[in-house]
Amino acid sequence: MVSLPTVRTWEQPASVARRILVVHLEDTLIRTDLLIEATFTYLGHHPFRAPSVLWWALRGKAALSEQLAQAIKIDPATLPYEPAVLDRVQAAQAGGDQVWLVSSLDGALVRPIAEHLGLDGWLMSDHREHRSEGLASRIGAVHDEVEILERADDTAHPRDWLALLRPRQWAKNILVAVPLLAAHAFSLAAILNAALAFVAFSACASSVYIVNDLVDIQADRQHPTKRERPFAAGKAPLFAAALASPALLLFSAALACAVSSRFALALGAYFLFASAYTFVLKRKMLVDVVALAALYTLRVVAGGIAIGLPVSEWLLTFSLFIFQSLALIKRHSEMAARLDAGLPNPANRSYDVTDLPTLIALAAAAGYAAIIVFALYSSSPAARAVYHHPQALWLEAPLLLYWISRTIAFSHRRAMRDDPVVFALNDRVSLIVAALAALVGIAAL
Repeated sequence: MVSLPTVRTWEQPASVARRILVVHLEDTLIRTDLLIEATFTYLGHHPFRAPSVLWWALRGKAALSEQLAQAIKIDPATLPYEPAVLDRVQAAQAGGDQVWLVSSLDGALVRPIAEHLGLDGWLMSDHREHRSEGLASRIGAVHDEVEILERADDTAHPRDWLALLRPRQWAKNILVAVPLLAAHAFSLAAILNAALAFVAFSACASSVYIVNDLVDIQADRQHPTKRERPFAAGKAPLFAAALASPALLLFSAALACAVSSRFALALGAYFLFASAYTFVLKRKMLVDVVALAALYTLRVVAGGIAIGLPVSEWLLTFSLFIFQSLALIKRHSEMAARLDAGLPNPANRSYDVTDLPTLIALAAAAGYAAIIVFALYSSSPAARAVYHHPQALWLEAPLLLYWISRTIAFSHRRAMRDDPVVFALNDRVSLIVAALAALVGIAAL
């Protein structure tokens, strides 16, 4: 029987194979950094224990992985395995060779992966010898035929880096221009500040999206479409991406300060609220959709601050109701997709598939409340102060009724697989409705 120095295994082999294939876990067998993944998964469930995580990290990688291994479980069946490496492992097993997994992480994290793949055992390497000649020498001391498998190329494709930023979601940040349009303040300075505000919000939002995807990485792997996101699919390096998040935040802060100190404070409030949503609020039923509506409305408020104009109560009320409706439609679409795919209720949400009728009813109620607010505004003194023909604004009401009703119907029919705002920007009928609404607004001037 072969006895390897400092080997930790759940079962020593009963006989010596012709060869031993040793496979590194991190960035070789799996296309992810398991320690970073485990850290953010833990923080996603226990955000207020961040000081403890920092203390564990300061004590070293082994201490951090040991503590995390006791607190969380990672499903090995959903991990992004490297296809070529997995093929090599299976070929070695078919040929009667022993296959051993090596990692510097705690065994409670490594063992489930080795068991899932039916490997002969696992070795806990010293962090200093991981990916080095020292490991080959240590194993070679007791067995002559040893192959250590490593993957050298772990460079992410530029399109995967771009996908991390979610550029399609930047369309939501056009909301910072709503106060400019509503007040008809088309000066060069106002347009420039609105443009800077848009870029600042986009960079800040991307910073939050990266952290959100790190926190949700395991839940995303169980989602029918989100499993293709770069982190979940193992297409982007977690460590480099984690550094990109604060870099984007600093860039957005610099742009915000260039607009004004008040706008910088508004952007900071958005970042804190969005971070609270990532770690806490999105796991609270209905609190999450109210939070999303508030984040949309905060963009509108920040846009007014950027151009130095107050946002009317009419606009704030309309924004809160319409975005509450869209947030509920988004949640309904997500839950409907899970129901149709036969997936369990999401671990990172507090909804059940039985909530679908309630979600769609609440979405309709909030959407129609927004239209009532707009109709009342059309006949208010506030509208007469801005428009020469405010009565023309009544024509906006049927357009809004049609669009929100159609959007709700599409979600009910399972025809919407995206965020409603992003869906509208890619939907021909929605763009036609937007063009007609713009014409009505021009006619009311």
